[in-house]
Amino acid sequence: MASLKRNDQGPGQRIDRMYCTPDLAPALLTFDVLATDEVREVSDHALLVARFDLDVLRQVLTPAR
Repeated sequence: MASLKRNDQGPGQRIDRMYCTPDLAPALLTFDVLATDEVREVSDHALLVARFDLDVLRQVLTPAR
């Protein structure tokens, strides 16, 4: 659904998203969508969790000299 709490917005579909540039993509380790009962209690959207490799992220984000 468009909302975790509402059922009047049409059939189930994912609208929660996260954007990542191609430069950052090599640092991405995992990406999870959490739509648990606990999340539903506090939000009408799923929780998005992205884990990045810190060393790769530092390399990508450090400007070349």
